[in-house]
Amino acid sequence: MQAYPSVRLLFLSIAGILLGEAFPAYAKIYLCAAAGLGALSFFLAVFDLFFKRYVFLKSWPASYIFSVIFSFAALISFQETRVSHNSILHYLNDEHWIKGKILGKPNISENHAYWDMEVREIIVEIDTLPVSGKVRVWQSSPRKLDIALQDGEFVWAFGKLKLPEPTQNKGEIDFAKYLASKGIYAELKSYGEGNLQQINEVDLSIFEQFLVKPTYDFIDHSIEKLIPFGDEKSFIKAILLGDKSGLSDEIKLAFQRTGTFHVLAISGLHVGLFVLVLGAFSQRFKQSRSGKWVVFLISTFVLLLYAAVTGAAPPVKRAVLMAIVFLGTTLYEKKTYALNTLAFADFLILLISPKDLFSLSFLLSNAAVISIILLYPKLISLAIFDNIESSKYWLLPQIGGIVKNIWQAIALTISASLGVSPILGLTFGSVPLLGLLANLPVTFLVSLAVYAMLPALFFNLCCAEFAALYALCAWFFIRVSIQISNWFSQFSFAAISINASWLSALSFYLFIGFLFNLYNQKSRAKWTIFLLISLNFILFGKLFFEKNKEEKLIINDLRKGVSVLCKTQTESIVIDVGMSDYDATRTLKQVQVFHALPSAFLQFASSDRIITEAATAPIFSRKEHQLRLKTIGVFRPNKNVMKVMTKTQQVLFVKKVGVLKPEPFYRVSTLILHLRKFSDADEVRLREWVNFAKPERVVFSTSPFMRKSERQKLHKLIFAEARYFSPQINGQLVFD
Repeated sequence: MQAYPSVRLLFLSIAGILLGEAFPAYAKIYLCAAAGLGALSFFLAVFDLFFKRYVFLKSWPASYIFSVIFSFAALISFQETRVSHNSILHYLNDEHWIKGKILGKPNISENHAYWDMEVREIIVEIDTLPVSGKVRVWQSSPRKLDIALQDGEFVWAFGKLKLPEPTQNKGEIDFAKYLASKGIYAELKSYGEGNLQQINEVDLSIFEQFLVKPTYDFIDHSIEKLIPFGDEKSFIKAILLGDKSGLSDEIKLAFQRTGTFHVLAISGLHVGLFVLVLGAFSQRFKQSRSGKWVVFLISTFVLLLYAAVTGAAPPVKRAVLMAIVFLGTTLYEKKTYALNTLAFADFLILLISPKDLFSLSFLLSNAAVISIILLYPKLISLAIFDNIESSKYWLLPQIGGIVKNIWQAIALTISASLGVSPILGLTFGSVPLLGLLANLPVTFLVSLAVYAMLPALFFNLCCAEFAALYALCAWFFIRVSIQISNWFSQFSFAAISINASWLSALSFYLFIGFLFNLYNQKSRAKWTIFLLISLNFILFGKLFFEKNKEEKLIINDLRKGVSVLCKTQTESIVIDVGMSDYDATRTLKQVQVFHALPSAFLQFASSDRIITEAATAPIFSRKEHQLRLKTIGVFRPNKNVMKVMTKTQQVLFVKKVGVLKPEPFYRVSTLILHLRKFSDADEVRLREWVNFAKPERVVFSTSPFMRKSERQKLHKLIFAEARYFSPQINGQLVFD
């Protein structure tokens, strides 16, 4: 590890962040310990430098190690627990006018918009008070929004301040944690353009005002001018500016299913392409030492400018820092270690923003890069292609060279895929199976599109005709890549569902390490021991902690309704998939998360189109009355009532309270009640039925059109009764 000091430093910082995240209440203790141990480390190191004969002074590295750990623990703990006296968090759960500065480019669609805002002032009753903090603003309107907002602009917005809601269903991204990683702990929801007031005040630094904004505007206007309207234009904006707001959900889903979504995120691929272009144009100036310094400074400036233009997301910051460190080492012609460079870039990122450690993009980008650094050289070192290239037969050397280049591209994709697959399985419950095949052409075509857009942007300054030719090439490359991704995503096995755990992910990495060191006699025994230990952990973990397969009733919260997954030991059915395509996607996600293979899709509240497009099994439509499976029976006496029966459960679906009757058919263990209104008479009728049927639980799914007074009355009833639940309040419900 002598060649990797940054790796050691990164491990220490990660240990400190995990400590501070787990026990944030001890922030002051961490700070005192870090200060004391840091001073002790400095004292011992100085004395060790001058008095090497004193053995006890050699202990200073131990104090240094703990000073780094406690420093990072204190850093993240204070971020978690410290709330200033004028924080916006003191005004939650009330409606206010707030003034703030827009951070980044707002995302504006037809009748919705959202942006992050640094709050400066708030109106409380008749007083205007100074406040601090950041909020995510959600703006909606019944009509098309006619607003134009820009980065750095100050606006007044009126709405209700509240905490971000945590993830509602298993396996979904925790949006509250995502906002917290950006230092945002509150939301403001505003309705109607009248609740948004622009004041023609902009606050940008000199760098942002005269460099970042003009560069962004130029690239954005050039794309608008040169690229025809459609998904290709939105795609090019995503890969050049990081603006994915215009991409359709179909395109995003296709790239997610095929494991090629990474090309849409500004990351090491795009930064690497820029570094290659800069290196090609500056090669002649690297002959002298002063020329190398000029090239380094210009390249650093361009990379920092590009990071700022694209929003400086964690993958961009990591890639830019790595590139700058690498370019800096070339000034002194020192040997560099890619793993050490990556660790140093990660250390700087975590020093600036410790919460990036828990960012999915941070984990995925590092897993991919580490896998490429460690596995790619071993894959391309296979000697088979060298034998072909050295052959004396006609055309074989040329063919061998082509095949070798193709294998290098395949090896790069294999390396990155092996690194990210366990994290994808842990996070999403599925892994793209066709990622290897789809990544090769898609990544190649997207790289060509970026290369084509660079001269297009340059010629757009002086010659629009030449710019249009290059832009047309970029449009064609993107068009083909979209078609390829759509084609691969249509296969039912494009993504496979897996039940991943941290132990299985660790075992996967150890197995890959064992496999790639199988022929290395020095390290073979070590990797074998690690692999056997992890396999024992998995085996005994399954033996002692894994529950037997049981019947489950899963009720998913879709905000404007629910979807239900009824699962026995051998069969599963899905009841409703929501009211929109997005709801259907979330429902199918839960099917993957709970490893259910639906035998049928039952329609109760969902529309015909939504359930028809989402169903992957036969549909039991609302016109049908009976369904018999091996372990599940369904009976529908009318359109407002449906009963699902399994060996241990009876679930009744009802659309209004008035249809409940004190009859044996209506005596069930679970009632799922879809409500659009809830009057006093409905409350009385419900109590009478509950006293008769004595269900184990009653689940309420409320319509967004329910009156506010009725909703409040229902919520009060739910909080008062232990067996009353609502996914809109309790989140996803899972009953055995």
